[in-house]
Amino acid sequence: MKKIYLFFALVMVMASVNTGVCAPAAEKDRGKNKKEPVISSVVKQVQGEVSNISKRSISIVFERNEETGEEFEMLFPVDLKEIKIEHKRSYGDISQGDTVLVIYREETSDYGDKQEMKAKTDVIRFLKPADASSVYKSKAAVTEEALDVEGLSLKGVK
Repeated sequence: MKKIYLFFALVMVMASVNTGVCAPAAEKDRGKNKKEPVISSVVKQVQGEVSNISKRSISIVFERNEETGEEFEMLFPVDLKEIKIEHKRSYGDISQGDTVLVIYREETSDYGDKQEMKAKTDVIRFLKPADASSVYKSKAAVTEEALDVEGLSLKGVK
């Protein structure tokens, strides 16, 4: 009789584990086994010519190969609340063709099986304005070039 009772008790324990009666304890253990990402941060900088600028990003050409026509460019996110502008009053004073130095943090989150990289811009330092040999020209210079020698626009007579 005791063997039947022990067998019955063992079956009930196994059934309660398999049906989820003990599930709250198992859920607590699942949270402990999650891996927290290992975050590493490296401060880097790049100097180059502004090829495009918008409210939320700035694009810098840091290397140009004249023979093949290749350009190496980096796009940086811009958060105007957290960024520092040096040698200019505001972010809006920087234009295409200007030479700038961008100091940014490259944060790597390592989850073990995958890695995520994010760049956060800290400082944009203005170095010099766009010159005549610049491939990227400000919008004012482009509109002046659009006028013909005789003063007619390329769009035709008004």
